Amino acid sequence: MKQTNQIGIFLLVALFLAAFSSPVLAQKTTSKSGDANSTTTSSGASMTQDISTTMSEFAEKWQEACNGGDREALKAMYDEKVVVVAPDGTSKTISRDEVIHNLENDFIDPGVDISLHAGNAFELPDGNVRIVGSYEVEVKDPKSGEMVKQTGIYDNRVKKVNNNWVLTQTSVVPIR
Repeated sequence: MKQTNQIGIFLLVALFLAAFSSPVLAQKTTSKSGDANSTTTSSGASMTQDISTTMSEFAEKWQEACNGGDREALKAMYDEKVVVVAPDGTSKTISRDEVIHNLENDFIDPGVDISLHAGNAFELPDGNVRIVGSYEVEVKDPKSGEMVKQTGIYDNRVKKVNNNWVLTQTSVVPIR
């Protein structure tokens, strides 16, 4: 049971980290200038750059906080409740405190570092952002004690709360 819980928590954490990998692209639509990789705001500014920059900064901040063990910074990056979607499609809503507890047990305390890989960000009609990408992490195998590389794909949702982006939903599918 403990090993299964650790795997699930690992997936949750990997997803959170990978969700904000850099660079990310906004949803592709055609602007008046004909650029298929750019959307524009009512003021005419490119949302591609804004979303990419914002998500890159969030990813950097999250990765530094997790790899550096900064629990308070991590706590500020999660919504009050987070929906965790398992690889089999089942979901569970957990509290921000549960997320931090899981991060402490499986990543912060053991000193695991996570690497993020470029993903895509899509602005959703409700103003939230969907982020899809991949991750790589080295974890200690509970049986052998050796470090083992794990990779996978993530699919996260973030929203703005009080002018700050926070994670609201995570889904991770391990590849190996």
